Amino acid sequence: KGDANAEFYAGAMYSVGDGARKNFPEAVKMFESAAAKEQPDALNALARLYVVGDGVDRDVDKAVALYERAIAAYPEGEAKENAIAQKDALVAVLEEQRDPEAFAAKKAAAEAAAKKVADKTPAAAKTAEKPAAGQKP
Repeated sequence: KGDANAEFYAGAMYSVGDGARKNFPEAVKMFESAAAKEQPDALNALARLYVVGDGVDRDVDKAVALYERAIAAYPEGEAKENAIAQKDALVAVLEEQRDPEAFAAKKAAAEAAAKKVADKTPAAAKTAEKPAAGQKP
């Protein structure tokens, strides 16, 4: 019942007040209807609403699940990459909030690995990035 793309665009209009009065409950209704049809932009938009709590009770676990569905629904490309980045950023924040010590250990290990890679970079490549004497960076 209803076209998923039309429902997404109606939800977008309600969520920002473009062409319609801003109305988060109506936006959520439209996004949820389109999301039930696996419309990726609606899944992504609904996830963002759950992250910040606009028109819904804030629920970051539900947001992560919606991002995962959006990622599965998007074809390869920039929109899919953006959804992956948004989900990964949210998961990183949640990991840090839920277990700061484990997050700090994971971060330290990633930084150490990055330093090892940088240390193995040939000196010629490192100096190629630096300006010659007397030149501005």
